[in-house]
Amino acid sequence: MSSIKQLEAITQGVVQGASTADLLPQAKALFGQLPSEGLIAVFNILPRSLTYPSIDSFFAAEQKQSGSPSSVSAAAAGAAPSPAEVSSALVASAFAGCEPRSDAKFWNTVSTAVTRTENDARLTAELHKWRLALCEAKHKDAEVHATKAATYVLSAQGYVNVEPLADAVKDVKFTTQPDGKVLVELINAMLDGRGLAALPTALPKLTKLNILDSATRKVRLVALSSYCMDKRQVSFDELKAHLGTKEDDLVENLAVDAAVAGIMDAKVNKSDRTVVVRCVVPLRFGKDAWVQVRTQAVELNTFLLGLSKQYRTVTQKA
Repeated sequence: MSSIKQLEAITQGVVQGASTADLLPQAKALFGQLPSEGLIAVFNILPRSLTYPSIDSFFAAEQKQSGSPSSVSAAAAGAAPSPAEVSSALVASAFAGCEPRSDAKFWNTVSTAVTRTENDARLTAELHKWRLALCEAKHKDAEVHATKAATYVLSAQGYVNVEPLADAVKDVKFTTQPDGKVLVELINAMLDGRGLAALPTALPKLTKLNILDSATRKVRLVALSSYCMDKRQVSFDELKAHLGTKEDDLVENLAVDAAVAGIMDAKVNKSDRTVVVRCVVPLRFGKDAWVQVRTQAVELNTFLLGLSKQYRTVTQKA
């Protein structure tokens, strides 16, 4: 048996509630050079970092939590990881070893694990990815996950790409519900550069979700980037009028946030109150985005040809 298979067997044994004594022979075969104390330390770590979690492990933990009959003793069952620990391990490992992925059992497991670990800040990005996957799979709980995904995209401190969310929820029942429809319309409006116009309609829902301030800032951030798409320099006054604010500091902070988030390469010039724009990453990669790419490619080619010409001139003189 390979070392990977041995480790998998040990891990599954821990999950299923086997005692240290029961697993000691397998552990010695794999970690023969370790003393008993070292092996016990390994057992203490395994439940919280399951190397090869599986759906069977998940349901075994579920059974123990609900008090269902089990072949292991009560003491051994008490030593097994909780459903929350198994859920965290499943999400953190991207559900490694959970096959087949087209099976309803798999998506039910994903939905339960995501719900159980939704407050784990360490897994934020992974949870969002799986919420989008549940929407695309049209899971029975997709509407709940769509709301959570939209809330995350609109409230996260850093920039989170809006387009995957729009693509994931477009066929979900969520889009036909009054509250869900408002969020979907706001997300699509952000992608099309109309986020500020759609914001007033979404205010009640954003207030209900307790993300009004963060969502308003995110809409303005995207609106700033969209507005600067085909510009090279924009004045603070022009941006304030577009963003619906009277504050220079807000314009400056949004420009810096857009640069840090990697959606706009820009420099704030406080002395003449302008934002110098080098390039903007398209929020939706459609026809306009390709036009921008071609324009920038032509500009880059022109620059390189000029640089090459200067280089030849210098080398010829030398």
